[in-house]
Amino acid sequence: MSGSLAFDLIRARLEVDLDLAHKFVHGTDTETIVIESGEIPTLANMVKSLPLSSKLDTATNLVNSAENAVQRAEAAIAVLQLAEQRTLSYKDATLSALQTATEAMSIAQTHASNAQAAAQNVTIRADVATLAATNAASARDQASTAALSAAGYGYALSATSKTSLSIGTGSKSFSIGTGKQFVAKQWVIAVAGNNSMTGEVVSYANGNLTINAVNVTGSGTFADWTIAVSGAAGAAGAQGPQGPQGPKGDTGSAGADGSLRKYLDKGLVAGAVAVDFALGQHQRMQVTGATTLSVANWPGNTTSNMLMLEVVNGGAFAITWPTINWVLSDGAFTQVFSANGTPLQASGIDFVMLWTRDGGTTVYGKVVR
Repeated sequence: MSGSLAFDLIRARLEVDLDLAHKFVHGTDTETIVIESGEIPTLANMVKSLPLSSKLDTATNLVNSAENAVQRAEAAIAVLQLAEQRTLSYKDATLSALQTATEAMSIAQTHASNAQAAAQNVTIRADVATLAATNAASARDQASTAALSAAGYGYALSATSKTSLSIGTGSKSFSIGTGKQFVAKQWVIAVAGNNSMTGEVVSYANGNLTINAVNVTGSGTFADWTIAVSGAAGAAGAQGPQGPQGPKGDTGSAGADGSLRKYLDKGLVAGAVAVDFALGQHQRMQVTGATTLSVANWPGNTTSNMLMLEVVNGGAFAITWPTINWVLSDGAFTQVFSANGTPLQASGIDFVMLWTRDGGTTVYGKVVR
């Protein structure tokens, strides 16, 4: 039985006893009180049966006893109530302590789980660190091996030579000893001081390295060469942008007449032949049949321009000329070619000079031989 239920039963019994005590003190002389053992008279009923001389004293004593009993019962109930309160306080304290202990146990379990997880993480990290250290050691060993291999390969692709050779392009053979790794088509550079020859390996055999030098710097003959692998010569880069125009220079002296600067060989001609001044101020032609000549594109009438025709075998066939004022030996003019006094040769070269000062409106001519 729990403490709380026991206190409830005791308090209920005391309350019953207190009620009976009240009925015993304050009951009438005709009332009786029924209890477990039977009926008992009330105080008034008991006093009524006493002799008159002792009724008052007896009644007084009975009343005092009854009141004392009532007071004791009330005090007992108060004590029980206080005990119940303290019991409840103890119960609450116990429940609170139990709850606090439960919460503490839960927190402790959580901390324990966290600690276990942290320990597992530490173990995993330790394993990872160990693996990383192992990998680092392996990488270090591999790097060391690679460095040794690279050093050996670098040694095998470089050499020195005391062969006396002159700087220049073409085939060059160096004595460099055996044990090297040069192969055909590799590009190498041979350096002597500030001088060098760059080219493609032709062959390496019996300690002799032969290259085809294509790029050189410096000049002279040297016998102390350092040879190493080099990159192939790259293609020429694109032309850069045109720079800004420089300042105007001083005016030069007058040059030769520019009217004779262009030359045109018309080859074999016959029939209608057009002579274009713009295509050449000196034009050569070999006549192979009857020919009709015309001249076009004389420059403007603000300049004097001259056209020289180099005519081969011009006298062998009939030539019809455009309107030309042929200058005679006395300074007169004729527009009939045959009357100019100098016929063309049937087998040979004649020079016919034509000129104008008005853009071709008036043309003058002269056969020069």
